Amino acid sequence: MRNFKITTYHDVLIDDFNDGETDYVNGYTISYEVKAETPKEAIEKYYKEVLGFSFNFDYCEKGEENKNTIFYSNLVDDDNFEATEREKSLWEKGKKTLYANNTTCIVEEIVSVEI
Repeated sequence: MRNFKITTYHDVLIDDFNDGETDYVNGYTISYEVKAETPKEAIEKYYKEVLGFSFNFDYCEKGEENKNTIFYSNLVDDDNFEATEREKSLWEKGKKTLYANNTTCIVEEIVSVEI
């Protein structure tokens, strides 16, 4: 197993089904160490076990300048839990406010060095 440090920067915005992202409501940062065989496995574990969000590499955007950075977004509720299918259905009808939790995810490998 390899050790990775994953840091995520979160920008949370109101997400209107018809109008898209509107007002900024919150921002926060999380950093956590994850043991995994590969960087991709570390990211999947981090999203599932640390953030409690689903994650699919097909929908992430990779950083052009920084190869260790990806961008991803999850639809969340008032308590920052991933929106359920029922909540999404109400949101689509304009009966529920949901939020886009836009994440910048930076992955670094932690390596022991000899001094």
